[in-house]
Amino acid sequence: MGNRLITPSQLSLFSISTVIGAWWEELQAQNLFEGSKPAVSELDQQLFADGLRHEQVLLSKLEKEGRSIARLPGKQTEADYAATRQAMTEGVEFIHQASLCNEEMRGSADFLRRIDRPSLLGEWSYIPIECKLASKPKTTFLVQASAYCELLTPLLGHRPDQFELYLGGGKFKEYATDQFWAIDFQLDATADGRRLKFLNVIDEYSRLCLAIRVDRRCKAKDVVAVLEELTSVYPAPTFIRSDNGPEFIAHALRKWCQNSGTSTAYIEPGAPWQNGFAESFNSRFRDEFLNTELFATVAEAQGLANRWPRDD
Repeated sequence: MGNRLITPSQLSLFSISTVIGAWWEELQAQNLFEGSKPAVSELDQQLFADGLRHEQVLLSKLEKEGRSIARLPGKQTEADYAATRQAMTEGVEFIHQASLCNEEMRGSADFLRRIDRPSLLGEWSYIPIECKLASKPKTTFLVQASAYCELLTPLLGHRPDQFELYLGGGKFKEYATDQFWAIDFQLDATADGRRLKFLNVIDEYSRLCLAIRVDRRCKAKDVVAVLEELTSVYPAPTFIRSDNGPEFIAHALRKWCQNSGTSTAYIEPGAPWQNGFAESFNSRFRDEFLNTELFATVAEAQGLANRWPRDD
């Protein structure tokens, strides 16, 4: 799409829409689409209207509490970006439709909430709040909110260590960004053509690859063994993000998560970008390691992987 920046909302819509969701607007904006856009259903229109009312309910609640609120257009223009920075610099308690951008993404967070944590702004900082009608969180919500944490990073000088979802029924749910691990597989082969299976475990907050396990196969019990070893060194994560492959949905792993107080955040089928941190690591691992090494044995592959720089 040239130099057009992609929004967190568009990524979420693209991952769940049968008609390529928000990509229609990108294609139309660049005059690349010549067909007719499917009509918006009455249900979608109703859900959109209900979503706006859900935001307004929170706005009204904050106003009744006497909170300071900056209401911004959220159109992601240069003026909107400047207005967001100005409101953050002034320390406004809540910023509605805060326009943010970096070199890769642009977006308007539903709300930013001021918290007491030093940053480049002063003695305060901000975290994103995403408003969702659903009564329960979904993986796409977590991906979207995490993306806004990334967009806030250059303005704060650090990545926010938490975000919140404002769910249906007026419920707030908090998440710590340093408590997500991403796990995924990559395939390669030894020189004789036999398969190698790499299990990669990524800490999404630090971008550190915590473990790389190499073998001919990897079952659920092997995944559990790696997690057991890791949690003897690190605190167990609040969430593990993965696809819904058989190794990750097996009873053994579910039981380990339950005993460890860890929840699973499965990405939707056919949507690898919802596990963006693992995908980013996998891409670099493929380019810098798998495509440059020739393995004679499993042991050699494991030894070389152990010595490969794992920070992303």
